[in-house]
Amino acid sequence: ELSALRGDGRLFPIELSLSAGECRGEAFVLALVRDITERKRAEEGHRQLTRAIEAAAEAILLTDAQGKILQVNPAFTKVTEYTANEAVGQMPSIISSGEQSAEFYERMWKTIRSGEVWAGRLTNRRKTGEFYVAELTIAPITTDADEVTGYVGVQRDVSKQVEHEEELAAAKADAEDALAKLQEVHSQLMQADKMASIGHLAAGVAHEINNPIGFITSNLNSLGRYVTDINRVLDSHDELLRECQAGGGLSTAKAEEVVRVRKEADIEYIMSDLADLITESTDGAKRVRQIVADLKDFSHIDSPDVADADINQLIEKTVNVAWNELKYKTEVIRDYGVVPPLPCHGGKLGQVFLNLLVNAAQSIDERGTVTIRTGQEADRVWIEIADTGSGIPPESLDRIFDPFFTTKEVGKGTGLGLHLVQKIVHAHGGQIIVQSRVGEGTTFRIQLPISGPPAVKESECESVN
Repeated sequence: ELSALRGDGRLFPIELSLSAGECRGEAFVLALVRDITERKRAEEGHRQLTRAIEAAAEAILLTDAQGKILQVNPAFTKVTEYTANEAVGQMPSIISSGEQSAEFYERMWKTIRSGEVWAGRLTNRRKTGEFYVAELTIAPITTDADEVTGYVGVQRDVSKQVEHEEELAAAKADAEDALAKLQEVHSQLMQADKMASIGHLAAGVAHEINNPIGFITSNLNSLGRYVTDINRVLDSHDELLRECQAGGGLSTAKAEEVVRVRKEADIEYIMSDLADLITESTDGAKRVRQIVADLKDFSHIDSPDVADADINQLIEKTVNVAWNELKYKTEVIRDYGVVPPLPCHGGKLGQVFLNLLVNAAQSIDERGTVTIRTGQEADRVWIEIADTGSGIPPESLDRIFDPFFTTKEVGKGTGLGLHLVQKIVHAHGGQIIVQSRVGEGTTFRIQLPISGPPAVKESECESVN
């Protein structure tokens, strides 16, 4: 093999063959010259391919048409621990783990023998007997006439990745299980008490119920003592009555005993206090009944049904439920307009108003006002909830509806409240607008179509629990 010079001055590779001969007494030299440029290119390509295979991070093996291993690269040795000398001439089954069924390999070979590429995961075994998970691709090597002359297999050890995936899958399963349990508990608590989704508010509602329950219980205890005293007085009267009926006349001693018992029991005070006890207990029971009735409306938060609701009344019920959050540091100003009945998911809108009212109360440090306004403009009902709290920084206004974003201190907010508020409002075909100034307060304005939530949005609304 030599380099020859073309007429244009470029070198090119040739294969030169010389032979001496004689013809009619004349000696000669026969020179055969073959341009081997293409062969050299092919050889260089083969060398580059070989270098690439040798340098590849993936384990590569080449086989003949029967599947016998012809060549492996260093990565193959690294993964399987079989050297090239040990692998060449063997069948790929030397790394089979036996974990896959015969049907599995039949399907694999059926695919690659048909001229198609097979790709998948399987468990292989190293020379030491250790199992590993391989991500394997097998492709046929064919001639221009589509004749299969061999196969190339490329595999990557993904054992650690699989372990990681299994850990992630287990973590995901645990998370999904925890989420399912949380949703189940949440659903049950929402049906029993809508405030369970906001822990401190639930405590506030319990406090609102405990107050009247407390004095009702106290009154019942007093009533129990009064009944005991009244029974003593009645018993003394009965004895006096029996003595008279027996013909013994009215005993002075008995009469004095009756007077003493009445005086000890303070029957006159008892009779006057009974009316107050009954009135006070009745008022307390009405308060509890009202709170329970308002909570009952919130227990329908998961209902997919759309029904006409009086928005003003729905807001008032929400104020009543959230009163423990509002009463200590806010003055609630109501400016209700005349609005038509609104087709809506009442429980979910109640959740919207609840979140906004609680946020308004929490934004006020010492004392302030929360103003609630309603009205109608054209084909929409609007609701405004404004507070004189700390306000929202301008850089945060565009993010307040993002899930898990909160401007509250750590431990005082999840960042999901306003996100759910926006989803519920949008599911009703409405929009929510916020205006705020730091140090002056915040106003949320909700606009809802009088026609009610679009049918296509109902499923979305149902998912907001």
